[in-house]
Amino acid sequence: MKQVIISILKAILLALGDKPLEIDCSGLQAEIELLKQGNVALTSVIDSMTPKPPYELPSPRATLNEDSVFCEGTVLHVVGLLPHITVTRVVDTNSMDSAIDIGHQIIVSNNQEYMDNLEVGEVIIFHLNLIENGVPVQKDILHAIDEIGEDEEGWYCYTKGWNPACPRDPWRLRKGDITWVCRGVIW
Repeated sequence: MKQVIISILKAILLALGDKPLEIDCSGLQAEIELLKQGNVALTSVIDSMTPKPPYELPSPRATLNEDSVFCEGTVLHVVGLLPHITVTRVVDTNSMDSAIDIGHQIIVSNNQEYMDNLEVGEVIIFHLNLIENGVPVQKDILHAIDEIGEDEEGWYCYTKGWNPACPRDPWRLRKGDITWVCRGVIW
């Protein structure tokens, strides 16, 4: 059984990393015993072996408390969001995988209070007029703010999808480019 568990862990870690990993299981006897007995999830054993980033990464912040979201029958109620809320679906680009993906619904707002108080980590939708293959196209893109700054023209930000394989976006965005701020995701 122990060899099966170690083989499973190696296969999972190999799939997650760039190169094979050697696993020292000497400190995991208790976890392996619990795993064999079915008293602990495989993910908790993997989590105990996964290195953690040495710093906190910025992420969106909710402005709601626990009592602000509740269900009545089949209706989801969200109380406390500022006006100008809409729900829309996400299309498949893979840039926000795995947190936000095709078919997920997002709750967005264009309320000025949210738009005026953007921070690194906030998920936004911005509008771009681009040229693709010589043809003008308009795109609305959902990405997270990666950097905020000011220059001679005022406030700007750069964005990036959450998928680590995607590079940071090349566009310096202004507040006028941002059309919505994401306030929630429905999976």
